[in-house]
Amino acid sequence: MQLLIGYDGSEFGDAALDELRIAGLPEKLDAVVLTVADVIVPSNLDAAEPWVYPPILAAAETAFNRIEEWVAQAQKTAEKGRDKLALLFPQWSIRAEATADLAADGILQRAETLKPDLIAIGSHGRGAWARLFLGSVSQKIVTHTPFSVRVSRNAREWKDPPHILVGLDGSAQSDRALRRLAEGNWPHGTQARITTVVDERVANFIPHSETNLEEWAQHQVEKAERALEGTGLTVSTTVLSGDPRKLLLKETEEWGADLILVGGNGKRNSRNYLLGSVATALVSHAHCSVEVVR
Repeated sequence: MQLLIGYDGSEFGDAALDELRIAGLPEKLDAVVLTVADVIVPSNLDAAEPWVYPPILAAAETAFNRIEEWVAQAQKTAEKGRDKLALLFPQWSIRAEATADLAADGILQRAETLKPDLIAIGSHGRGAWARLFLGSVSQKIVTHTPFSVRVSRNAREWKDPPHILVGLDGSAQSDRALRRLAEGNWPHGTQARITTVVDERVANFIPHSETNLEEWAQHQVEKAERALEGTGLTVSTTVLSGDPRKLLLKETEEWGADLILVGGNGKRNSRNYLLGSVATALVSHAHCSVEVVR
């Protein structure tokens, strides 16, 4: 397994590293800890248009000359994260890397070359400023990468064993989220809540033979229970009716989830609109960690 971790050296970044202990990851894997010097990298200054305002050009030249310094600082931060992670996972193969770019763009570009099974990033809480941060970094990564993304939060102290909620909608994407749960290396005693929300807006997407939405939803959770037999997870199920974005967030709070697993593929078409909107809503507003599985 290949894991890409975006790490900024903050307390939130450290909390995200620590939370990987309950992320169901393999005992052995290859990990890259990437720190992005969050700056706008100037383009070729020699090719600048003559009308560019001189002070702007001077600022860009100063930034260009400092990029090497910023990357060196970022490399030290990445090595700090690597060392912390090595203490938690001594069997992992971990390397530290740094680059200069806008934070989200740097992670996305590295993901394109690395092609990781999972991208893990931290977030700065859950308030208004956090949502602004999420809109600029986490949301961009979740929206623009074809790879699975885990957004870790330390809004509450995670429990041992953890509580994991999986949202199912009968799609191939949510089936992958269920498979991620079934195949994960979770701590002993991990509790899983399988939640299907009956949403009449998806009635056209279910098989014609299953016209009763409630029966269809019950079938989904029963199928999930069978898929999780023998995993050692403590499984409970629930079927809700209404807007999946609001209800999954409410269920997460009331049940005390540490993690939400939800399917996603990032494609912008009508069939996947609801799934995409649910995933991004959870990433934006959930008070716990969210993993969008692709």
